[in-house]
Amino acid sequence: MQDRTGYKLREMLGSMLEPQRKISNGVIYPVLHKMAVAGYITLEETAESGRKQKLAHILPAGEQRFNELMTAPVPLDAKREETYRFKFHNLYRVKPVQQQAILHAYRVACQQDLESSRALDRHLQRLSESADRPDTDWIRRTIRLQMAVSQSKIDWADQQLAAINQDKEVN
Repeated sequence: MQDRTGYKLREMLGSMLEPQRKISNGVIYPVLHKMAVAGYITLEETAESGRKQKLAHILPAGEQRFNELMTAPVPLDAKREETYRFKFHNLYRVKPVQQQAILHAYRVACQQDLESSRALDRHLQRLSESADRPDTDWIRRTIRLQMAVSQSKIDWADQQLAAINQDKEVN
């Protein structure tokens, strides 16, 4: 992994989040300092074009921690998609077997989302058939959007898994 300035790390991390976010210096530098104290990185002050910058260099303990995080299960919480997106951006850094495990876990989570949405859609359909419930129409439309998104994610994961398997057969 290359040495990066705090500015570059901030930009890279912001581009990995969905939607893309601006990450402030007040967020990135305290995290970098905690990582330095933990022994994951070193921070070296440099001067470029008369400006001071902090250059982060990952240490072996940082690489080990990165690998631990890449293989750690992703909690089914509000940050799940961001966590997977970060992992997907960095899949090239791990072995194919780890890539497959990450993609398979993502596929399972998306399949669970799809099944939950289908069950809710069926429930709302029964409600609307048994009583005059005009509120269920737009709710069901939104649920069908969630179902389509979940199915697209599943399809994408399947494509990536197939590509990894094809690469393994070629090599």
